[in-house]
Amino acid sequence: MINNLADAFRRAFKNIYESLKEEEIRIVKKGNRITAAYYIDGKCVRHANSKCSKEDNFDFEYGSKLAFKRMWGDPNA
Repeated sequence: MINNLADAFRRAFKNIYESLKEEEIRIVKKGNRITAAYYIDGKCVRHANSKCSKEDNFDFEYGSKLAFKRMWGDPNA
Protein backbone atom coordinates (compact mmCIF):
# COMPACT_ATOMS: atom_id res chain seq x y z
CA MET A 1 0.00 0.00 0.00
CA ILE A 2 2.85 2.39 0.79
CA ASN A 3 4.37 1.76 -2.66
CA ASN A 4 1.03 2.53 -4.32
CA LEU A 5 0.72 5.75 -2.34
CA ALA A 6 4.29 6.75 -3.18
CA ASP A 7 3.67 6.05 -6.88
CA ALA A 8 0.49 8.13 -6.76
CA PHE A 9 2.39 11.06 -5.23
CA ARG A 10 5.16 10.77 -7.83
CA ARG A 11 2.63 10.84 -10.66
CA ALA A 12 0.77 13.78 -9.12
CA PHE A 13 3.95 15.84 -8.67
CA LYS A 14 5.13 14.96 -12.18
CA ASN A 15 1.80 16.18 -13.60
CA ILE A 16 2.04 19.38 -11.56
CA TYR A 17 5.62 19.98 -12.74
CA GLU A 18 4.67 19.36 -16.38
CA SER A 19 1.84 21.89 -16.13
CA LEU A 20 4.18 24.54 -14.66
CA LYS A 21 6.82 24.28 -17.38
CA GLU A 22 7.33 27.41 -19.44
CA GLU A 23 7.52 26.61 -23.15
CA GLU A 24 8.51 29.11 -25.81
CA ILE A 25 9.34 29.07 -29.51
CA ARG A 26 11.47 31.87 -30.92
CA ILE A 27 11.99 32.71 -34.58
CA VAL A 28 15.00 35.00 -35.04
CA LYS A 29 16.33 36.60 -38.24
CA LYS A 30 19.99 37.58 -38.49
CA GLY A 31 21.08 38.61 -41.95
CA ASN A 32 19.93 35.95 -44.40
CA ARG A 33 19.66 33.25 -41.71
CA ILE A 34 16.54 32.36 -39.72
CA THR A 35 16.74 30.29 -36.54
CA ALA A 36 13.79 28.54 -34.90
CA ALA A 37 14.43 27.58 -31.27
CA TYR A 38 12.27 25.71 -28.75
CA TYR A 39 12.82 26.54 -25.08
CA ILE A 40 11.60 24.79 -21.94
CA ASP A 41 12.08 26.69 -18.69
CA GLY A 42 14.50 29.07 -20.42
CA LYS A 43 16.73 26.30 -21.81
CA CYS A 44 16.97 25.70 -25.55
CA VAL A 45 16.11 22.04 -26.11
CA ARG A 46 16.07 22.03 -29.93
CA HIS A 47 16.76 24.43 -32.77
CA ALA A 48 17.25 24.57 -36.54
CA ASN A 49 18.23 27.07 -39.23
CA SER A 50 17.32 28.07 -42.73
CA LYS A 51 19.49 30.27 -44.90
CA CYS A 52 18.53 32.24 -47.97
CA SER A 53 20.69 31.68 -51.02
CA LYS A 54 22.30 34.79 -52.52
CA GLU A 55 20.49 34.01 -55.78
CA ASP A 56 17.02 34.06 -54.12
CA ASN A 57 14.85 36.85 -52.79
CA PHE A 58 14.59 36.75 -49.00
CA ASP A 59 11.16 35.64 -47.74
CA PHE A 60 10.85 35.73 -43.94
CA GLU A 61 7.63 33.68 -43.87
CA TYR A 62 9.02 30.88 -46.05
CA GLY A 63 12.33 30.78 -44.17
CA SER A 64 10.56 30.75 -40.80
CA LYS A 65 8.35 27.85 -41.82
CA LEU A 66 11.35 25.93 -43.14
CA ALA A 67 13.37 26.45 -39.94
CA PHE A 68 10.34 25.50 -37.82
CA LYS A 69 9.79 22.26 -39.76
CA ARG A 70 13.49 21.38 -39.55
CA MET A 71 13.44 21.99 -35.80
CA TRP A 72 10.75 19.31 -35.42
CA GLY A 73 12.58 16.88 -37.71
CA ASP A 74 10.40 17.13 -40.82
CA PRO A 75 12.25 15.00 -43.42
CA ASN A 76 10.78 17.07 -46.26
CA ALA A 77 12.13 20.40 -44.98
